[in-house]
Amino acid sequence: MTEPNRYRILLIEDSEADAALVKQQLSRDGVRASYQRVDNPADLHMALEKEPWDIALCDYAMPGFSGLEAMRLIRGEKPETPCIIVSGQIGEEVAVEAMKAGASDYIMKDKLKRLAPAVRRELEEARMRLEKQRIQRTLKDKEEELLVVRELERAKDEFIGFVSHELRTPITVIIGALSTLLTAFKQLSEEDKLELASDALSGAEGLADIIENLLYLARSQMNKLQMRREEADPSEIISGVLQKIKGGAADYQFTVECPDSIRISVDTTMMMVILNNLISNAVKYSPASEVRISVQGKNGMALVSVSDRGRGISEEDQKKLFSAFERLAAASGPVGGLGLGLLVCRRLVEAQGGKIWVESRLGQGSTFYFTVPLV
Repeated sequence: MTEPNRYRILLIEDSEADAALVKQQLSRDGVRASYQRVDNPADLHMALEKEPWDIALCDYAMPGFSGLEAMRLIRGEKPETPCIIVSGQIGEEVAVEAMKAGASDYIMKDKLKRLAPAVRRELEEARMRLEKQRIQRTLKDKEEELLVVRELERAKDEFIGFVSHELRTPITVIIGALSTLLTAFKQLSEEDKLELASDALSGAEGLADIIENLLYLARSQMNKLQMRREEADPSEIISGVLQKIKGGAADYQFTVECPDSIRISVDTTMMMVILNNLISNAVKYSPASEVRISVQGKNGMALVSVSDRGRGISEEDQKKLFSAFERLAAASGPVGGLGLGLLVCRRLVEAQGGKIWVESRLGQGSTFYFTVPLV
């Protein structure tokens, strides 16, 4: 560790006597420094690796090792290190060649009085270059931070607009159905009243699903998912989810395959959210047909699958499925929701120590698999 204002000077010089003259002249002119002398490529390479140098002073002509070779080695390994040629008489062509190789200046050995001012000038210019680079890096970092902030603001605005639009749809259904019931109750037939009440309930359930997914996603983002793991019967959880979904999926047949002996160790509420999202998607994205749910034990984990007979998912779309706001078009057109269901499923499955994935082929339906621990 050098003292404050004490420079580290690398001497590339084959003559100890000449090196001593250089040190003596610099000391006489007030340059405080620590030195190391090298006179061959191997020692120069080791010196450059060992520590940073403020400046290199290089003899031009050395037995078996030229100043040009030394400068090229310095430029290749420590390009920020300024280098001054300190040599005997050299011609103009040699001086130009040295400057092209990376020398900042050249000083004749019979004019060492010029050395200290040249060293100070090069050190100051090197300091200014480093400061400029630091400022440029800082500006670049600030620009990148600003771009990130702008992108976050844009994403936030899109998110708010997206959520507002999707929340408005079920709210409009609920308000419309209840308003009609209240204002025209006596004029409505019992069948109309039942249909309006069913519409309001369906809208409320859809709204509850959206809010539930948003809450789980927010907790996951903040690492605040609270697990209440317990022993559970998967068939009972599936039955509870289907009871809720069947009301809006009268044309669908739901088949459940779950051995009575299987017990899982899960957060029951999270498990219901996962299954609700997967089964609801199977209904949304496939024509009226069979949705199959199965559970089987495998290697200490319960493998749960939800299969539909829809049009399938392309390999390109499969890569995007578990990202936020990704909604595929259903056969019947656009579907509601925020496109958060599968992302929430992934977060909740992983929180319980499991994995989730999809297998699908176009025209052959899709099967979503996930695992959770067995008891």
